[in-house]
Amino acid sequence: MVTGYNLDGDPTTFTYFVEPDTKGRWVISVLLISVTAALLPKGEEPRRTTHEETYSDVTRVELLDNDPAQQIPISNKDSRTAEKYKLRLKQEGITTLRFL
Repeated sequence: MVTGYNLDGDPTTFTYFVEPDTKGRWVISVLLISVTAALLPKGEEPRRTTHEETYSDVTRVELLDNDPAQQIPISNKDSRTAEKYKLRLKQEGITTLRFL
């Protein structure tokens, strides 16, 4: 679970769930809960938004020069510490990638 704040001070909490699917492949689901309050008119109640994302394509990659455009997949046989790679997350049917 991670909470970040936008420039106005409104929080978004990310809760990560990591588990294998029925085929044994890792799936990462992310629950995002955002609260919008800082820029609302005085007296208006804060708004809470919930969104869920599921990533079924999880790959360890090395980023050259920390550039997502220059990524090299890492073999499952290659043992590295977590500081030495990023996780590339891809949603089915969506071209946008997320890196952790």
